[in-house]
Amino acid sequence: MELMPKTRTDPVKHSLENIKKLVGNHKLLGQMYSVEKLSAIQKISAPDELTRNLKQEAIRVSELEGEIRHLKSELQNEKEQRKNATILLIEMGRDMRYLIDSARDRS
Repeated sequence: MELMPKTRTDPVKHSLENIKKLVGNHKLLGQMYSVEKLSAIQKISAPDELTRNLKQEAIRVSELEGEIRHLKSELQNEKEQRKNATILLIEMGRDMRYLIDSARDRS
């Protein structure tokens, strides 16, 4: 009885397909590294090295996204402080006008 040969996937092709899926599913990573660039790297590098590099870049992207969220919250705080400072200056201007008018009336 003869067994049917098992079909084996080419590890390089399989890795490239996984990279395409990962890059395609991640918006920022897809903008940084096009599939064509990764395909060119694939011809030079070993699949394990590519996987490791891709994981490192994914970590870097997530760190950058965290930094972006932090900067957005800082920006929101700065906008709030600027708004409060503007309101305070307007109120101080009104108070100064009132004091000046009061001083003129007494004279």
